[in-house]
Amino acid sequence: MVALTLYQDYSSNETYSFIVENSQSTMATLGIFLIGLAVSNLNVKMNKSYLFSISLIKVVINPLIILLLILLDRVTFNILEESYYEILMLIGSVPVATNSVILATEFTKKEQTAALGVLVTAILSLLSIPVWQYIVGLI
Repeated sequence: MVALTLYQDYSSNETYSFIVENSQSTMATLGIFLIGLAVSNLNVKMNKSYLFSISLIKVVINPLIILLLILLDRVTFNILEESYYEILMLIGSVPVATNSVILATEFTKKEQTAALGVLVTAILSLLSIPVWQYIVGLI
């Protein structure tokens, strides 16, 4: 494949574009499927403190760090335009990626914990993302 890429420009090839676009949605579907499988076999004896700490970091601490960086830019540097602040906060406050479940399943390491982490942070992000966006809008 690497040799073919060197000799042919695939950016204008419709078949290549179709494969790339559909593989992205396939990976998302696969990730959600693996989350469902891992959550369906969920063991009640989960490490709740670990799950709580991961959720706290992803939903609260990570956006707080982004907010501090936004304030630092706003007060001292003025490098970014204001429209970028909302984008940065959105990137910083999204839930844990489904890639973690795919990797955990591949390496057979705590796939249930990874799936539950994705599920919990997704539910918490439904509430936290609008709050963080509102706070950024106040700045």
